[in-house]
Amino acid sequence: YGSAVGGAMEFERNLAVPAVFRGRTLTDAHASTLPPLRVAAGDQVVASQLRRPVWIHRPAVDGTAARDVVSLPLPVLTEGAYLRECFNGGNFLGVLPLLGFLQRLTAREGWQPAPQRACFVFDDPSLRWQSYGFVNYQQLARHAKNWNYHAAIGFIPLDAAWVNRSVPAIFRSNPARLSLVIHGCNHLRLEMARPYSPAQRMAICAQALRRVGEMERQHLVPVCRVMEPPFGVIDQAMFASLVALGYEAALITASQFLPHHQGVQFPPGFGLQAARHLSGGLGMIPRITIKPYWQTEAMLAAFLGQPIVIVGHHQDAANGLEALEEIAETVNGFGAVRWCSLTEIARANYTTRLEGATLSVSLGARRILLPVPEGVREVRIHRPWIADNAVEPLMVKGSDQTVRAIPSASAESAPVTVMGPGTIEICSPVSNPVNAQEVPAPRPRLWPYVRRALTEARDQASPFLSRRFRSRRPAPKTSPTSTS
Repeated sequence: YGSAVGGAMEFERNLAVPAVFRGRTLTDAHASTLPPLRVAAGDQVVASQLRRPVWIHRPAVDGTAARDVVSLPLPVLTEGAYLRECFNGGNFLGVLPLLGFLQRLTAREGWQPAPQRACFVFDDPSLRWQSYGFVNYQQLARHAKNWNYHAAIGFIPLDAAWVNRSVPAIFRSNPARLSLVIHGCNHLRLEMARPYSPAQRMAICAQALRRVGEMERQHLVPVCRVMEPPFGVIDQAMFASLVALGYEAALITASQFLPHHQGVQFPPGFGLQAARHLSGGLGMIPRITIKPYWQTEAMLAAFLGQPIVIVGHHQDAANGLEALEEIAETVNGFGAVRWCSLTEIARANYTTRLEGATLSVSLGARRILLPVPEGVREVRIHRPWIADNAVEPLMVKGSDQTVRAIPSASAESAPVTVMGPGTIEICSPVSNPVNAQEVPAPRPRLWPYVRRALTEARDQASPFLSRRFRSRRPAPKTSPTSTS
């Protein structure tokens, strides 16, 4: 009905408001000075601006359908555009009512996302010392326990040869609070988004696995088989190599991924699904970067039923771990949220529908862990990446550890019998897996080591330089009329 540019939205606490937004005030940079709406009898105000209704819900009455009225028009998508471009931390009100309407409309189908999960990721730290920049691992473990969150370290495989033996012990002692995830291979700029040949892509992804695998054997600390691409960008051509080598998922920031793939058309709703796979059945984990609108981005992820994965760097702990306290308080305020490693998040990439004694599950990754509720006798498995008439192997490990192998199952499997409640593991192995140990290594280069040494020296010096700068900063001048 109107148009504008920047303002705060105050959400009410009634049942018409999506649960995660109730009682909150959020800023939409594209929605200031909106014309107020006239509230009729029976209307429920969803959101207001300056205490004037700008979004109302009209329940169904006397056979009329329920509807929402909003002061902001729906965005007009040009050819090749994506809803995600107008549904983000700074621009969401124009699409949010539509998505809420679609959620209510499709609720009768019964599909539910996995329970909410969350993780915070610190990119780049090495394990050479008990601290990296502003992050001390022992303090981080204690803080995560006290504030109820999980922190993953985006570990660069290049660093795997130089590990302080005392640091993995901290991770082994705190698996519920700390974990490691693969962060590229050498951490070169746009390392996972360059125009490599297929052999080069395979070599880089395999080298990363060999490096972290050797560290795991030496130090007995697991590393999540999830790719966290350096600088947040990964080319879709890398997915085939990741799948073949056994990676379970990749972290994707839609605002960075989509502009990188100009000329490649993805579904208009890319990045809005509760469970989403990339090509070949590689799991997709949405990624939120720390920036002014991270809180809104986290709420939008909760609204969509997606995991909440927030990524930062050691500099975000420059003032202590207060930033993580704010993140933990915000996310824990959404309700029942489980903080966990990215492996667990990758294996909870699914949606389910319960129909009597049959539980249908649609996979968003090739390996998931599925809780089976009481009363369920069979599970139907849907793998949306499998084309019509194609078949792939399927394996189901029951809660009693018995394994059922189906050599050739289609995208929609026949019912699989389960024995009572518990957790089952569903695995969809690739037909032609690649052993990372058998892939030739990339050509050795000196530059990755030099670059890494320089960046680590800079990061490790940051706390010292920060203290020196603060100590030399002149005291603020006082007003002549001020008193002590």
